[in-house]
Amino acid sequence: MPFVEMKEPTREIIPRSVPVLLREAFRSSSRNSRADLRPDLDIARAVWERPIDHDNVRQFETLTGHKTQSGALPPGYIFRLAFRNLAAIVVDEKFPLRAMGTLHRENTLTVTKPVMPDPNTTVRASTWLSGFEQKDNMLDMRFDTAFSANGEPFARMESIITSLNRLKPKDSKPQEPPILSGGWKKVADVKLPGTLGWSYARISDDWNSHHIPGGNIAMGVITLVTNPARAGREFGRPMILQGNCTASMAIAALPFQPVQRDGTGTLRTSYLAPVALPGTQEIWAAGGRDRIDFAVRDPRQSGRVMVMGTLEGPK
Repeated sequence: MPFVEMKEPTREIIPRSVPVLLREAFRSSSRNSRADLRPDLDIARAVWERPIDHDNVRQFETLTGHKTQSGALPPGYIFRLAFRNLAAIVVDEKFPLRAMGTLHRENTLTVTKPVMPDPNTTVRASTWLSGFEQKDNMLDMRFDTAFSANGEPFARMESIITSLNRLKPKDSKPQEPPILSGGWKKVADVKLPGTLGWSYARISDDWNSHHIPGGNIAMGVITLVTNPARAGREFGRPMILQGNCTASMAIAALPFQPVQRDGTGTLRTSYLAPVALPGTQEIWAAGGRDRIDFAVRDPRQSGRVMVMGTLEGPK
């Protein structure tokens, strides 16, 4: 896969990611990945570099409520800066695995220096595939991202993206949901409108069809043409909220945050199940001032835990 480098800001009415995702939808719906395919560690990489968009930062903070006391970039927004890199790698035509068969499962982000949303500050996010591991007919791919501001490193992130392309129905094992016990308390109910996925897509450029109204219909039409056997499943798929938006809104609802002063510290997030739109999610928390664990639970699914995470202050 060619080295992907994105430096110039774009302000299209229809983002460039939309036709890319549509092309990938056709590609994913019409073929199956071979079980022996592996991505190339040497060329699966991307770089994103541009001045900080102050308005975009404030839009993110207004929508999710996730912000810092000092006004520095919140951890959830720093992840948003790396999203385009991850998407660029997995939707590239030469990447051997189908993007529509991948699941973003975990993130660990450590911020060592606060960065203010100053338009004179240029942020660079460099992402590369650092390894993979086969697990129960699934392939876990580990991506590392290094962040710098005006050439000074300020954060690093590890992401786990799982390819489900090899998973057959007979091999699928239902995941045991985590059980919250000992010290956990519900701190908030968060209402999620049906248009939230669209609103977050406009800020984050995450235009996956599963996040926007009518996306299931568009995917159903595509699969009706390319893979009729799957069309019914796509037509009936509910809208789901982007994982980073879910986690950021959960963080905003916490009674206190170890990283809320200037954004420095560590954020770990595990995306366990999709959060359907519209609906109401429960935010639960446990821990002290130096570390707090949080969970997003769906009361419509008997309190199933959808997202879990941990915030730790700087050490």
